Amino acid sequence: MSAKRKTPRHIKHAFIPTAENGRWPHLLHHHATILALLTVVVIELGFLTGGSVLFNGNGALASVLPSVVTWLTNDARAQQKLVPLATSDTLATAAQKKADDMAARSYFSHKDPDGKLPWFWFDRVGYNYKLAGENLAVNFSDSDKLVTAWLNSPAHRANIMKAGYTDIGIGMATGTYQGKQTIFVVQFFGSQRASAGSTVATSQGKLGKANSNVLGVETEQMSLLDWVEASPQTYATYGLIALAVLFLGLLTLAFVPLPKRWPHPSAVLNGLALLTVVLAILILNQNAVSAVRLPADNQNASAARAF
Repeated sequence: MSAKRKTPRHIKHAFIPTAENGRWPHLLHHHATILALLTVVVIELGFLTGGSVLFNGNGALASVLPSVVTWLTNDARAQQKLVPLATSDTLATAAQKKADDMAARSYFSHKDPDGKLPWFWFDRVGYNYKLAGENLAVNFSDSDKLVTAWLNSPAHRANIMKAGYTDIGIGMATGTYQGKQTIFVVQFFGSQRASAGSTVATSQGKLGKANSNVLGVETEQMSLLDWVEASPQTYATYGLIALAVLFLGLLTLAFVPLPKRWPHPSAVLNGLALLTVVLAILILNQNAVSAVRLPADNQNASAARAF
């Protein structure tokens, strides 16, 4: 029998209970079950250690996170046919100073304990703005969840979608808020006033080699590892869901349509056990992660100023 004819049979025996495989699909054998469990452990360790890597202030990751948040912000703008925002080194410096100040003094507000508004930080770095805005968040652990939280808040979404902005800067700092270690995130938006000699350094992310285009503006595309590191919860969830779908599919193939003989009991037990473990971990992960927090309801959800 040729290799071409063997391959489909091997695939069939891997997924479907047949007389030839003893009604026991190869993907539900004990060795395959152990390998699947090890995969679940690796995914879960990646999820659990993701937050600790963020808190450890990893230098490489510190450069990835703002780039991912900026990319996701521009992707949301692109869906609304809005011009993408350029990363301003000056705004990024201002945002980092604000984030460092919140972390150092353990406050979370558009207004600092001395009463200074966000525009203080724009002025401090010499960003001569005609339009400026700020979004804040704490309990950051996943870039995708962060931007989604902003987009789900009408006021924060309005800031992200404001057509008049041209620049963006992201700042992040680790500190303590309400007795809990957390990451403070500051997202500054702005557009400059035209004036002689006014310069603001702008750049696109320098991560990876492959280029992509967002509404005609060339940006550097980040590697898959960068995305996984910046959004550990999101990608761990994707991986676990993929495994859950695989084992659910294997169990479905074992019973639908009902075979002439029942599948091997161990095949059913292995499939159910793995499916139960994956679903339980998914539920635990969702409950274990603190949701991204936005500014309190008694202050503006976002801050924006036209000058």
